[in-house]
Amino acid sequence: MTLKVFRLIAVGFLLAAVVYFLGANASELSVLAELQLSTLLLVALIILVATVLYAHSMYVYLEELLPSKMSGLQWQSLVFASRLLNYTLPQGANIYRGGFLKTRYDLPVATYVGVVLFHSWIFATLTFWAAVLLSAIIGAEQKILIACVLLAVGATLVAPLLAIRFPVNAEHPVVSWVVSRLRALSETLARLGRHWAASLKLALIVIVTFLLTVASVYLLLAELNRAADIEAAVFLSIIFTLNRFVNVVPANLGLTELLTGAAYEFLGGSLVAGILISGVLRVLEFIVAIVLGGAAIFFSDHRLNVADEKGTTGR
Repeated sequence: MTLKVFRLIAVGFLLAAVVYFLGANASELSVLAELQLSTLLLVALIILVATVLYAHSMYVYLEELLPSKMSGLQWQSLVFASRLLNYTLPQGANIYRGGFLKTRYDLPVATYVGVVLFHSWIFATLTFWAAVLLSAIIGAEQKILIACVLLAVGATLVAPLLAIRFPVNAEHPVVSWVVSRLRALSETLARLGRHWAASLKLALIVIVTFLLTVASVYLLLAELNRAADIEAAVFLSIIFTLNRFVNVVPANLGLTELLTGAAYEFLGGSLVAGILISGVLRVLEFIVAIVLGGAAIFFSDHRLNVADEKGTTGR
């Protein structure tokens, strides 16, 4: 059985579990009818702003490493045009972007992978610490604060792994090739670690993005659960942040919904309410992705098989 088939089967089981829980608690689905269009539009706008900020957060490192100049607008277009690939292939967007940057801008794949890993680590780590700070400020329950602290400390402890140095003295050509790529990756991570100005800019983006995520979850909690719960909004926002970096199955379909439901139930809420919040956010994020991706594809061409004059300027 191929990995692709296994993932599709996993998605099927996850979605079946979601349908089962929703069907077993069908009476709770009536709250969907109470969703206000104004709230949905506001949450969609928040998602759009957060998406633009998140895309720019990686560019603050890439602009320092690209052999030739790529504008922020070009990068945003590439991100938006490729994002929908995550719905068919885990990390599909990054695979496409890496190939595009290699073809058009001569950026080594190992360098791009290094940027993705370093950016994902620092973005997630700063998000967790922001959650710790916000939880302490609002006086969240002890179990929420402890969970946030454990995530933040765990993410921070990954830092030494980013500084690993790999020797290149390997006799077997395949082993030598793999080790040389790992060394190039570790060197990229070391270079990025010295970009303090970019990291400070990213820290600001992380704080704003996390607050926007909390705001969107808070608004939906108020609508679907008939109660505004800022503590739950902070904790659930961590799951939605992790969803950006870790793709176990395509777009984490079903997985994010079940995790959100379980987390909300852990906080004393309803499993179904958590699933519904995640589902509504997913639909709105998908709509925003289609709008941004469609606009990017319409106004600019990012297909690798098109050889035009612009495609050779970065060589």
